[in-house]
Amino acid sequence: LLITVDPENDTVDTLKTHVSQIHPRLIGLTGMPENLAEVRRAYNVDVKPVEGNWKGSKVYSHGTFIYLMGPDGKFLTLLPPFMDPVKMAATIQRYVK
Repeated sequence: LLITVDPENDTVDTLKTHVSQIHPRLIGLTGMPENLAEVRRAYNVDVKPVEGNWKGSKVYSHGTFIYLMGPDGKFLTLLPPFMDPVKMAATIQRYVK
C-alpha cells in the first residue's frame, strides 16, 4: 500500500496512475484529511510542507519507511527504503512461510 500525505492533490485517479508506474499490484490509498492524520499517527509518520513545485502545488517532507505487515495485518518489521535490495529480500524471506 502507498498512502498519500497529500489528499488535496493525490486523487483516486492520480494515485492510480502513479502507483501503477511503480508496481502493478501496488495499491494507492487516499481519504479524508482527518483519517489520513490518524494513519500517520499510528505509523509515526511526520509530514511537513516544505515548498511549492513548479505547478504551485505543495511539496511535502515525509517518512518513507516500508512497513512489512503479516497476513493478519500486524506489524512484522520496518524496512528502510535505502536498504540494499538483496538484504531487503533476505529480511522479507525470513517472514515468508
